[in-house]
Amino acid sequence: AQGSNSDTESAYDRRGAARRVLILMTDGSPNNNVSCPGSYVWRGQFGGGGGNNAYDCSMYFASQAADNNVVVYTIGIGSGVNVELLTAIATGTDPNPVAGDDGFYFEGKGGKYFAAAKPSDLDAIFEEILNNIFVRIVG
Repeated sequence: AQGSNSDTESAYDRRGAARRVLILMTDGSPNNNVSCPGSYVWRGQFGGGGGNNAYDCSMYFASQAADNNVVVYTIGIGSGVNVELLTAIATGTDPNPVAGDDGFYFEGKGGKYFAAAKPSDLDAIFEEILNNIFVRIVG
């Protein structure tokens, strides 16, 4: 069980250093087959089932960010966004997994998915992200 000062609930790591944040704005459809280890396979309902290297690599790089204590916020731009993939990238868990799958990929670091159907949605999204990031001034 994690207490109120857990890594996922604070903008600081256990040593008090500021957490790193990554904001990924995307149409939500990975389409570039880059080389990455095959340790993660996207099992989601859309684009899943293995063999889709672009989706698999998205999950691999998201897990690398989490392993390096990076909070990932994903913003899906427009319509046709793969909400499940972008949520899993940000949180480590697919919110709508296929039957018989728990949807868990990795321990997320407190990120979140946001939908931006139109450009004017971005102001509120960035404000919410900013409110989740604490700035500490050291004198």
